[in-house]
This record gives sequence, C-alpha cells and structure tokens, in this order.
Amino acid sequence: MQQVIKSAIALAVVAGAAMSANGAVKQFGALEPTSLGGSRFALRGTTDGIGFEAGEGYVQGDITGQQGWLTTNPPNGRLEVRNGVNSGNGSANALRLSVGTQAQGTFGIAQAPLALNSTSMSVDTRIDDNGGGNYFVRGLGFSTPTTTFLAFRVEFDYRGTIFLQSPIDGSFVDTLVPWARNMYRPLTISYTATTISYQYGTSSLGTTPVSLGGAFFDIVQFGHDNFQAFGGGPISTGGDPAAGYFDNLIAIPTPGALALLGLGGLVAGRRRRA
Repeated sequence: MQQVIKSAIALAVVAGAAMSANGAVKQFGALEPTSLGGSRFALRGTTDGIGFEAGEGYVQGDITGQQGWLTTNPPNGRLEVRNGVNSGNGSANALRLSVGTQAQGTFGIAQAPLALNSTSMSVDTRIDDNGGGNYFVRGLGFSTPTTTFLAFRVEFDYRGTIFLQSPIDGSFVDTLVPWARNMYRPLTISYTATTISYQYGTSSLGTTPVSLGGAFFDIVQFGHDNFQAFGGGPISTGGDPAAGYFDNLIAIPTPGALALLGLGGLVAGRRRRA
C-alpha cells in the first residue's frame, strides 16, 4: 500500500456551505471538513480512471488507505469498496457510502488520490431512494500546498433533485433535475477559463462560474451526511440498502500537468497563489 503524506485536517468550512440559495438544503456545519490533508506531492490521478476493481489493487471493505484514498479520521460513515451493485454500468465493484455510527449531520468523506490541475472529470453515480441522506461530489483546488478552495460541488439532495454550489459565494441552486433512483448515471464536469459545465446522464445541470482560486481542481471528494436512517430506516423504499454508490472515476489533468508527471514531480510547475 502506497504511503500518503498527510497534513493536518482543515476544519474550516467552505464559505457559504451551510446555506442554500433558497434555504431548503440541509444546514451543513462545522462537522464537514473541507480537505483531508492529502499532500499535493501524493499524486496518483491519471486519465485511466478508478474502477475499484481487484485488478487495480482494491479489496472489499473500508476504503481508508487503499491505493491512496483518504477518509475522515477516524472514518465517519461507512466508506467501503463493495460489489453486487453493478446493474447499469457493468463494473463489479464500486465505492459505497452508507449510514455509520456517527451523529446525524456528521459527514463521512472519502477523498480520491490527487489529480492536480485537472479540468474535467466523470464518475458513475447511483443514489437510492431512501429519502434521508444527502450525497455530494466535491472538487477542491490548492491555493497553497496546504490550503484549499472550493472548485465545484454537486449535491444529490434527499428530496430527489440535484443542486449545484457556486464556487464564488457558496450558494446552492436547485437544478430541478431529478437523480435516477437505484440506477447508474454518469456525472461529468468540465471547465473553460470562466465556466464550469455539469452533465448528468443526458441532462444538462447548467453551469457555474469558476472559482476565484482558478479554473481547475486538485482533489475529488465523495461525502454523505449520515441522515440515511432519518428517512425511515437503513433500508430504502426501493428495498435496497440506503447508500450512494460511485464508480469509474476519471479526472483528467491539463496537458502541462501530465508532462510534469512524466518528469516525476510538480514542484517546479505548480503556480502559487496568495
């Protein structure tokens, strides 16, 4: 298992993360860490993607420490590599986020191996219909080697639609696009110099402006708020375990970042910001 350099967990909440544009999104608070502290020198992100399969070195069980993955410490929620959920995307294993022993509203977060200076990503998503938990996919960027900013956030709200969070002011906007219950759909995110575009299956989720920190992301995180049991128990109304599944993650670094990877490091090429 590869060693991952860790720094202290940043407990500051991304500005505005506790508020939605209309006040409808659950109130997220200081129990939601932003970065799990993976050093920017622990790069493993590639264009090949992560499928959580045995051939990639993954095993069934807790994702913590597997192939460079980090989780909230101690792990909050159940963040596991699991099988048996391959209907719709043809992959045996996936990352499963399900209810844990921590208090409701305490986030369980799994952080992928870093993919520095990335400008597009895709991931297969499958959210059940339990009506309790929220799930999110979030991107962060490094403004310094140990400080992050919000790059993007896509929220699968417990009431059934998908929200986007503005990287500028932290507000949430309901896209009014429903997420498909108990079925895999690809989520894709892509950048231009000024705009981030979001696609879910065949549906456009709209756009947000890029963060003032830059038009890129370095970190991808998957999280849930441990409210699954709140919606009627650990079993969803569809009969499946109350959980969110994520699979086949691909984050594509900029060509410059890939070239630096070939040279064995990013120290010289990574720009710094105040």
